[in-house]
Amino acid sequence: MKNNALFYFIIVILMVIFIAGCEHSKQMPNAYELVENEKHLAGTFNSVIKLPIQQTYYADEIATGYASYLFLGNSQAFQSYILLRFDFAEVPDSSVVRSARLILSATDILGTTGNDFPATMYNVSSALADWAEGTIVWSEFNDQIDSPLMNEPIQISSALDSNYAVSSDTLKLRKDIFKVNVGSIINADSSVDSNLSRTGFCIRADDLNPGNFLVQYHSSESAYTDLVPVLELITVKASSADTTLLTPSHDTFVVQSKPVDGTECLYTGQGSPYRSLLKFDLSDLENNVTINRAYLKMVLNENKSQFTNSALPGIKLFPLVSWPDSPESAEVDSSSSAGTIGTTNGDTMTVEINQLVQDWVAEVEPNYGILVRALDEGYGLYRAAFYGDMIDTTFAPQLVIKYSKPSQAQ
Repeated sequence: MKNNALFYFIIVILMVIFIAGCEHSKQMPNAYELVENEKHLAGTFNSVIKLPIQQTYYADEIATGYASYLFLGNSQAFQSYILLRFDFAEVPDSSVVRSARLILSATDILGTTGNDFPATMYNVSSALADWAEGTIVWSEFNDQIDSPLMNEPIQISSALDSNYAVSSDTLKLRKDIFKVNVGSIINADSSVDSNLSRTGFCIRADDLNPGNFLVQYHSSESAYTDLVPVLELITVKASSADTTLLTPSHDTFVVQSKPVDGTECLYTGQGSPYRSLLKFDLSDLENNVTINRAYLKMVLNENKSQFTNSALPGIKLFPLVSWPDSPESAEVDSSSSAGTIGTTNGDTMTVEINQLVQDWVAEVEPNYGILVRALDEGYGLYRAAFYGDMIDTTFAPQLVIKYSKPSQAQ
């Protein structure tokens, strides 16, 4: 009996040791494996990359009057004029103007050349006497100006004064590079109530070798209130001299985009905004799959882009209500949740559109494609070029989709 008891005791000890060894040799799954196991239980997890089956772009016109900056110049991408109008109600009637000076403060020079360029100032034609910054665009303005108001063009400097910083946390350089005596333009030595220009002024860069750059000035909407445009009037009434500083009642820039070379790129932009259209074929995805993630990826072509700052601007996507016969006639569903802000990583922009792709695949919404546009199209001036459907798919627009199929019967 004792021998049998000892034998069973040894067997139990060996079994305990064996089981413990097995438990310790088993590796616990990490979080990623657990997630993948759950996906495996729910169905099959797949990834697919779609390239566009259709793509195009077009340029539009919008009013830019509420932008924080004004742009003057003639660059590789844009030609831009500045329009200013002042309300003289603050100046006492019958005051006589002795001198007048227009002051604009520059915040940036955009371009590659170091040469100055000439600009000319005009009165806006009386045909546009009621122009407003919230509505005026290039085609409406259409060079409706009177004869030049200065004997010699203004030389616009291509340099900034590095000794002036607006704030310590954001370096914005200032130089009053447009400080012009405009007494002759607004009829100096004349009565304010009858002779001052009410239609406003147009400033434009001359077309003779303008150089490939733009000057960016603070507008009346600038957060830096000490740098907004100012018309300085020195008036006399009853032998008493007075100085009045007027800020514009309306100020804006009107801009025309220049044609782009080739069709290998897609474009977005501000000021004279470009918009791009893309369509992807999803017919090979069954309508009962679950979209785990879907995002559009676009890669910037820096050589064909022109920016007013170094950051890659954001974009928005909107589904089209149909694929248009011409890009300019494109219509979008502006209420759609696909209007998502993109995120950047180096020169790559990605936009998450999970729900939109799910609706397309499930045939809840028809797949007519998407329109890609810039954020806040009227608040600045830039043109961003993205690679189109190139032979090298590394740079082409990609719709990346991760999806799972329904569970299979066991």
